[in-house]
Amino acid sequence: MGRRRRSIADGFFLKFVKSSSANPISRLIALGRPPVWTLIVAPIAIIVTSSLSVLPPLFIGRIIDGVQHAQFETVLHQLSWYAVIALMLGVTEIAEGYSSTVFRETMTRNFRLRFIEKLGCVQLDALARLTAGEINNRMTADIDNFSVQLQYSLFPTVMSLVTLAATLVVLFRINVAIAVVSMTFSMLTLIPMRIAARRSADLQGTLAAANDEFYGELADGTTLQGLALFRNPHAAVQRFARFGTITQRILNLGAGVCLVEQWAGFAQTILGILGPAATMALGAYLCARGQISTGEIVSVLIYQSRMAGPFRALSFLQLTFATIAVTARRLFDVLDLPNEKSGKRDFAPGRLVIENISMLRDRGLTLRGATLAVDTKSHVALVGPSGAGKSTLASLLMRLSEPSGGSISIGATQLADTDLRSLRKSVAIVAQDPLIFDAPLIENLRLTKPDCSLAEITSVLELCALDDLVARLPDGLGTRLGQRGSFLSGGERQRVCLARAVLQDPAILILDEALSGVDGEMESRILARLRARFRDRMIIAITHRLRSVRNFDRIFMMAEGRIVGSGAYADLSSLDALAEAL
Repeated sequence: MGRRRRSIADGFFLKFVKSSSANPISRLIALGRPPVWTLIVAPIAIIVTSSLSVLPPLFIGRIIDGVQHAQFETVLHQLSWYAVIALMLGVTEIAEGYSSTVFRETMTRNFRLRFIEKLGCVQLDALARLTAGEINNRMTADIDNFSVQLQYSLFPTVMSLVTLAATLVVLFRINVAIAVVSMTFSMLTLIPMRIAARRSADLQGTLAAANDEFYGELADGTTLQGLALFRNPHAAVQRFARFGTITQRILNLGAGVCLVEQWAGFAQTILGILGPAATMALGAYLCARGQISTGEIVSVLIYQSRMAGPFRALSFLQLTFATIAVTARRLFDVLDLPNEKSGKRDFAPGRLVIENISMLRDRGLTLRGATLAVDTKSHVALVGPSGAGKSTLASLLMRLSEPSGGSISIGATQLADTDLRSLRKSVAIVAQDPLIFDAPLIENLRLTKPDCSLAEITSVLELCALDDLVARLPDGLGTRLGQRGSFLSGGERQRVCLARAVLQDPAILILDEALSGVDGEMESRILARLRARFRDRMIIAITHRLRSVRNFDRIFMMAEGRIVGSGAYADLSSLDALAEAL
């Protein structure tokens, strides 16, 4: 039954997200999928708390009048009710605090999971327009800020409105003239914040962009490679100056936001003085005419001060919602990026045909009508100078990028019509720059095939010449590899990534300078083992070491985004263009 209720709630939220009329803040609340019970318990607790909180001033006024007229039984009765209300207020405040906190933390968790899910399906070309700092800042600071600001604006707004309504009802019952005067002067306090909200939102947006830049610089500078580079005195001075410039800009913007809000608060305070003064003057006049009692004057003054809180909260709410809107737009800068488009046909091995492929990047064309064909069980190599388009071509086979023109097919199926999950289970690429996680070696190996056996791992470790490494590691396969594999050498990191890809058992294995960190003899030995293991599969190797692929079935020479020659090693080794490029 509980699952059914959750599915109904999730369906409601998903429907709300898809609504074209939903604004960014509403869309984010829906994406956060807060527990439905918090949206019931918190408002009820707030309404009860706000309603009960208007009663103590009445009791105080009656107690004062009772003491003044020696009506001690009435005083005792009012004190008893005062104690009961105070106890009930404590209970409802606990319920409100707990439910609103669960609301915030659930929203934060779900935002982050949604963000990570989005990063896993967004078009990489679209995502590349954002820096790592912009993505990290949105995923951490922006999501935290949105959840906290929402908690401390949504529920307090309900509380402020209920408190204000209840207070006005009581004030009108005491005296209509006093209620009108109090309401009029209290509303004046909303004006300064209304004026300041737009300026504050503009500064908040600029401040968030500056924080993006800081996070990006921090992410680059705190890697082990970055920290090693900045041991150089000249690099360290420039880096420190760079951080100084960014942090000074953040300081100035933060101070600017504060100044705008403080001036608005100052104006609000000045206007707020007028309300109590006018109320006291009118109350004294009415008391002198015998129209209200002394106790009622005290109650009115307490209610006047109580009205200041809700109005102050509502006035600052204008700033808060302006900030929330900025944060929401920044989050949707990522969440609204286009997703990858998956085909519907499962991957089926076959002949690879790349026909007249072109690829346009910001810097210009990287592929210019490249055309080649590879048989199902062929082992081929792409060679050529840096910038020739070899890695770009390899990324197209995984559909990490989409071509600007031309077509790619495997067997009878166009690559664009192939289901992405099926494709990426069947094609593996090992890049020159290996990605190793700070986790045990066995977890790094099992990343693409969690259910692989220990026997499979042992076989692949031997193939990739890693068996000696495992024997040297203090905890064997359970040894943590450090940040980005810092406990390993460059060649060892590459071989771990190669082993991970081999364990995946792909139909097509792409090696993009995957063994550039090992010597030529070891590379040739590992490639020979790979060819034996994948004798009925396709291997595409990208390399600058022509001799390491001399036994491959075919070698394609690339230059300036085109295939300029192909053949066996013996046929190509005499080409002047090849000799020049390599």
